[in-house]
This record gives sequence, structure tokens and C-alpha cells, in this order.
Amino acid sequence: MSNQTVGTGFSVSLREVINEFKLQQLNETKDIDNVLVINNEVNRTGLPFAGFFDYFQNTRLQIIGNVETTYLKKLPREKVAGVMEDFFARDIPALIISRNLEPLPEILEMATKYNTPVLRTAMSTSRFM
Repeated sequence: MSNQTVGTGFSVSLREVINEFKLQQLNETKDIDNVLVINNEVNRTGLPFAGFFDYFQNTRLQIIGNVETTYLKKLPREKVAGVMEDFFARDIPALIISRNLEPLPEILEMATKYNTPVLRTAMSTSRFM
């Protein structure tokens, strides 16, 4: 991946991330060439999905795997919609789903509403991170 800088920090286009890691885009959204990833760390979404957003860094790529998916599946559907609304309203660069898991409909619905790419990898969450 080639790196550019914005100000004094790290930056790479989301398209470069997608190509480098062979990610599959699951929804149609904003132009991924114009989405800059300005933080080279990723964030697991467990605590934000539980409603804890203290210290949440929305500039990071967000990733979910088995743990987060299982948690969401145990919630009532209307609760999942609210969790996803609160999560995607925070203007993240993208959500990555590991292990080729199928996204819940509420994930795709809210991601599309907020024009946020949902990406998928076959890798485990830990390996991808």
C-alpha cells in the first residue's frame, strides 16, 4: 500500500485497503477512492455495540467477528436497529466483517443510510487486525 499524508499523519485511500487485503464490498456507498483512512489501527466494535462510546475513535476502521455478531443476534431486532443507527451515525470510514460472516440486515440498512462501506474478509478478526 502506498501512503500519503494529510497534515502530518498517516493516510491511505479505502480503495487501497480493499485491494491490499482483497476485501469484498457488500453495499453501494460513497466513492471509496475519496475515503481516506487516516488511522492505521482498527477497532473492535464490542463496547460501542453495547452503548459505550467513551474513547471511541471514529477515524479507525471498525471490525466485527463472531463475538460481536453473536451478541447482536441475541438482541431484539428493534434494539439492533437502534445500536446500528447510533454506531453508523458516528461517521466511520468503513466496517469490516471477518470470517465471511453474513451481515445482519440492520447493518447493511444503516450503513447504506449513512453512506458507509461494509466490507468482508475471510480472515479471522485477530488475523486481520
